[in-house]
Amino acid sequence: MLASLRCVMLPVIDGCIGTASLNVARGLSAEVTLVGVVALPVGEPLSSGAAKAQHLRRRLRTLLASERFHSHGRVLVSHTPWAELREVMETEDPDLALPEWPEHLVALRMTAADALRYPPCDLALVRGPLPDRPQRVLVPIRGGPQAELSLRIGLNLQPRELTALHIQPNTGSASDSPYRGLERVLDHLPEVHTQTVRTEDAAGAILESATQFDLTIIGAAARPAKDPASIGPVADRLLTDLKSAVMVVKAQRSMPDSPLDETVGAGAISILVDKWFAENTFDAQEFADIQHLVTLKREQGLTISLALPALDEEATVGKVIRTLRRALMEKAPLIDEMILADSDSSDRTRAIASRLAACRRDKDGLNWRGVG
Repeated sequence: MLASLRCVMLPVIDGCIGTASLNVARGLSAEVTLVGVVALPVGEPLSSGAAKAQHLRRRLRTLLASERFHSHGRVLVSHTPWAELREVMETEDPDLALPEWPEHLVALRMTAADALRYPPCDLALVRGPLPDRPQRVLVPIRGGPQAELSLRIGLNLQPRELTALHIQPNTGSASDSPYRGLERVLDHLPEVHTQTVRTEDAAGAILESATQFDLTIIGAAARPAKDPASIGPVADRLLTDLKSAVMVVKAQRSMPDSPLDETVGAGAISILVDKWFAENTFDAQEFADIQHLVTLKREQGLTISLALPALDEEATVGKVIRTLRRALMEKAPLIDEMILADSDSSDRTRAIASRLAACRRDKDGLNWRGVG
């Protein structure tokens, strides 16, 4: 996982199959929470939804038994399903919600623009057909929160090929400034291929490129178009005309009102932070084979120092030094040096370490180094 998504919320709506959004949820490296929804027409008694709710609970149990999913806990039965689903999102605070276009929106009696106008969390409308595990993913980007979210989702799906398509306008460099900030981040993501197309027909260029990909992830328009039902001319056209799968995303974080510059795209630096964390977080079991680590150390010609910070640790410092010296210096020559960095202890920490003959005092009086 190169870009973290902690929790994803997946609506499971009565009467809807939701295959594409389900496949996206399966492919993401995140905890998936299912929320069941029964939408009833206004004026129909809520009690009339009991049988539908029972049927939906059975469906949820089947999904929970066969997938690594979790359940919200109850099925929503409502005349205003989107309002109640929004409340759940606000309470649960997922990193991403995955309604499916158009069937979920039809069932919830809303438009795509309604869903994306003021999302309670980052949100992605999914339209299939989508394979279980998309292998080639296209992310058209210009910069800003939507581009960052699109790239984050694309990385999290871990496809065989991820391509960032930079749509460069013909109207000068100023309007392309947000991408310049994002470009600095892309330079540090070797797993992302980049392409640039200069055009005034962004939708046409994306449609032409997307024919070679399983999934295209694109941001909704940063600001609403004249048509209140629109999510932007490019996203509208992709949803209706593209044969392969599409995700239209909208970040909860809005675009700034000030003129766009490189700082907008540079906000994607968080992706690099997530990448570093994912690649540099280890489990203790990865270090269980000490002899293998010794072999790697020798092959790479390394020396290893172990630093032990201490402050008033007289109760444990002796045992810690003896244990580490025996296991990692005497039984297996993994550590070449132990350093005890004492923060001016007021107890016998220094005296105990000195008496073990495992350490010597540095001239500053604060550190000891192991002599093995």
